[in-house]
Amino acid sequence: MERSNAYRALLDEAPSNELLTSIRLRLQQQRALGHDDFRAMVEAKTNRFTGVRPAHRPRKPNIVD
Repeated sequence: MERSNAYRALLDEAPSNELLTSIRLRLQQQRALGHDDFRAMVEAKTNRFTGVRPAHRPRKPNIVD
């Protein structure tokens, strides 16, 4: 019964806006969500970047002749 009460208490609290934003951003980019140590482990094992990237293509450098 303790386990169900603990689960119910967890769901009674609404996640913060910051957490929801982080979850949505990582879902959109299909990135790992977790602590820095966890993401570093995922990067090391998969050889893939796990951070969040900007939404658009990088700008071309302004070259003035």
